Amino acid sequence: MPRSSSKKAQAQPVAEEQNSPRYHINLESSPDSQSMSLFIADRRCYACQQGDTPLDVLAKDPEDVMQQIVEHCAATPDYLLLDTPLKEAAFRLLLAGGNEPMNAVELGRALSERWAMSAYPREVSAAVVQRLLDHSPYYGIAKAEEAKA
Repeated sequence: MPRSSSKKAQAQPVAEEQNSPRYHINLESSPDSQSMSLFIADRRCYACQQGDTPLDVLAKDPEDVMQQIVEHCAATPDYLLLDTPLKEAAFRLLLAGGNEPMNAVELGRALSERWAMSAYPREVSAAVVQRLLDHSPYYGIAKAEEAKA
């Protein structure tokens, strides 16, 4: 009998993950009337930020700035530090993933893996991450639209 209850326990998180809303960065929204390109460019590594002026960044498409993060900045050691606020960390993970929609379970799991060695563990459960994502208008994080048949 314990085996069947263990199967149910394993099936429940999988079902929750599949039914959980997926989030992405709405590149059309601009936080606080700022250019989304500038907002994203601030998350680049130090070396990449040195090559552009704010006017250069304003002329760029947000997708291009994000691609620079995907190709280089996300791999740098200081891209997602242990003391990064949770909303900021979720935003950076979405950027590093090329803005592919992720759900709270996936984001929480990725943060847990990155922050596993922290001396100060933090709560990054799916419930906490989803609550933050649902209330993150400043970051332009929104629920991804489901594909319509």
